[in-house]
Amino acid sequence: MIEADPWLLLSISFALSQLLLGLMLLPSLRPLTQEQRFYAAFLVAVGAYLLDPLVADEGLSFVLQSITVFVPGMFFLFSASLFDDDFQLQPWHFFAVGLTVVPPFIGHILHGFDVYGFDPLMFVVPQLLEFLLLGLALVVAVRFWSPDLVARRRQLRVWFSGFTGLYILTLILLRETVLQQHESLAALQFLPPCGLLFATNMLLLRYRRDIWGAPATGTDAAATGEGEQPGPTASPASDAATAVADEDLQRVRELMEEARVYREMGLTLADLGRQAGIPVYRLREAINGGLGYRNFNDFLNSYRVREAAERLGDEAQRDTQVLVIALEAGFRSLSTFNKAFRTVHDRTPTEYRRDALEKGSPQ
Repeated sequence: MIEADPWLLLSISFALSQLLLGLMLLPSLRPLTQEQRFYAAFLVAVGAYLLDPLVADEGLSFVLQSITVFVPGMFFLFSASLFDDDFQLQPWHFFAVGLTVVPPFIGHILHGFDVYGFDPLMFVVPQLLEFLLLGLALVVAVRFWSPDLVARRRQLRVWFSGFTGLYILTLILLRETVLQQHESLAALQFLPPCGLLFATNMLLLRYRRDIWGAPATGTDAAATGEGEQPGPTASPASDAATAVADEDLQRVRELMEEARVYREMGLTLADLGRQAGIPVYRLREAINGGLGYRNFNDFLNSYRVREAAERLGDEAQRDTQVLVIALEAGFRSLSTFNKAFRTVHDRTPTEYRRDALEKGSPQ
């Protein structure tokens, strides 16, 4: 237990208040999504980390430390699920997080029986894996930065995955070196969470619906050809905003529906903005707020999949290879096309073609 310095108690108390505020925000967003559950688990683990220096009982301290080791794993899962719109929980996620949690727990039990021969396996390997998970979380934040259309979620990438990830990484390094020798410096580790939790909560309080909103559902209409335009439309707040939004949306639709610029492989948001003559920030607002898409790649793929579905159901193109259709629609590879197509139609392009041609019309 760290000496009860008044400033230390104040910083921990403030951090705990922000942590509780974050937990209280989540029930207002029912039903809870997968990323919200990971965020709640992350906050619980951080709470254990904050409470540990205030606890004198060794048994309770052991319990809190056992919960604290979940921080890197929950940070990774939350970052990946929030910032990667195509994230799906896999068995290896459980295995990786488990390797950072279970071995240290067993190692501490072994220490209670004066067994220390397994320390490299129980502590060193899990710690290396913690670094790997933190690195993967930062990679996710950077990798999906450009196609992210949700402005507030892009800000959260900086505050949460950027600053928080680097802080956790630095803390783990210092915990095994400097902090062990200097108790006065150890108290400083509890100051950064105050600002990080406060900044994160401000974003969640003000923009929680934007950040936690469900992924766009407009891809179904675009991909199946049902309806004239893909995606829902939003109603801007003012007449001036309406005029700007209508103009931007009309230009985007012209490029996508008439010029079919989505066929260009590697088309970026900046490329589309230049062709449309629209600043990138307004283009993001048009596609996200006007059409309901949260990810630029999903927006492009909705048009690409729709064209591919129409061609696959065309009797005159029965002999055209699926790969040719995929490439001409703008996909870089057959595997990428298959994944995007199956997401929309719940079957492979080949199965879709077979069913569509048997019925004599596209599905």
